[in-house]
Amino acid sequence: MKRWVRWVAALYPARWRKRYGAEFDALIEDANPRWKDFFDILRGALEMQMASRSIVTTAALAGALGAIVAAGIAWWIPERFVSTAVVRPAPAAQAAEVDEMALRPDALSRSALVPIIEKNGMYL
Repeated sequence: MKRWVRWVAALYPARWRKRYGAEFDALIEDANPRWKDFFDILRGALEMQMASRSIVTTAALAGALGAIVAAGIAWWIPERFVSTAVVRPAPAAQAAEVDEMALRPDALSRSALVPIIEKNGMYL
């Protein structure tokens, strides 16, 4: 854990590290840092970086970090999604209810689909 805390401490601005770095390293050596400490040090480093830089630089760094996170998420998501469905044929008694309009060659036209959608309550 000490290695992770030292890595996060390296994110502090150079002026801060020059002034307090030796003391901070001694503190880390004497202490037994936990994850809570790791996140506190990370938060402090980010706050100091944002305070010591202009808003434009901070926005650019936040945008770059967001792009890196988005690229990681995009890489993690599977490339292909598989959609499956189950088709169950209707019994003979319901087969007579087949809409005549659906059997026409223009079955996928707007005029053929609107009555089917409205009849089955599929319109939101």
